[in-house]
Parts: sequence; structure tokens; C-alpha cells
Amino acid sequence: MNEDDIGQFVDTYTNDDAAICFRWNGKHGDEFDDANETFRNAVIEWVINQSEEAPLTLIIDLYRALTEYSAEAWCIDERVEDLAKLMIKTGGAQVAREFIVGAMQSFDAQCATVFAGSPKDKVEECLKLTQSKLETENEEDERAIWEFGLENFKKLLKHAA
Repeated sequence: MNEDDIGQFVDTYTNDDAAICFRWNGKHGDEFDDANETFRNAVIEWVINQSEEAPLTLIIDLYRALTEYSAEAWCIDERVEDLAKLMIKTGGAQVAREFIVGAMQSFDAQCATVFAGSPKDKVEECLKLTQSKLETENEEDERAIWEFGLENFKKLLKHAA
């Protein structure tokens, strides 16, 4: 697939992550396989290099795929930091929950996302939303997400640009 094809994919992306989602074969080690990895990697490179043109939904879906990948591959693609930063920069509080859930996928994902160097005002938005959710959320699983997010956004704020 050439760069024009990838650009066309990005331009017409509509929440259908079938071609970029983490599609794992359920095995580890030498038998590990993610059927979408090659295409997803090409899309990630395009998005990182031409971020102004990428829709937020695509950035979120790529971030989700890489953080899910990290849980099963037992490593992290360093570009997750770039996607995390881009996601917060573009979406602010609107993407706070997706950001947190991705960071929760693995220790590697958590570490990669807290040093993302996102814009301070956007991280503050996310932190404010997280604090608000903790004041009102009663459901245990959701509270756990927002509690995790509170700590992560505080750390992210220390590295904000």
C-alpha cells in the first residue's frame, strides 16, 4: 500500500477500525501475530507525520490498538507516546477516558503515556474532568478508571509543555 492509499484511508476514516485494530492470534513469543500490524504501522507513521489532517477518532483508535498490543506483546511501541500527546492535544477532556483506559492496558502503556509532553492547558482540562467524575461516579469499575486517571494526569501535568 502506498502513501496515497494510506492518505485516502485517513481521509475517509469513519470509526471502522477493522483494518487497524489489534487483531491478535492469541499466542505469545515467536508465534505472536497481529494481522493488522503492518497496515496499522503505516497509518501511524502517516498520522504522526501529518497529524493536522488526521481525524480524532482515528488517533483514538490507533492509540487503543497500540495499548492493547502492549498488553499481549509484553512491550510498547514508542509511538504510543506520540499518539497519546496528539490525542490530548487534539481532544483534551473529550478523550480523557480513552486515554486512561489505554494507559491501563499495561505497565509499559502507563509509563509511555505519562511522559507524553502534552499541552498543559489540555492536561489540566483532563485532570479537572477526572476530579469531577470522581465526585459523582458511583459505579465501582468506572471509579477505578477515574482514580487511575487522576494519578496519571497528575504525573502527565508534571511533564506538560
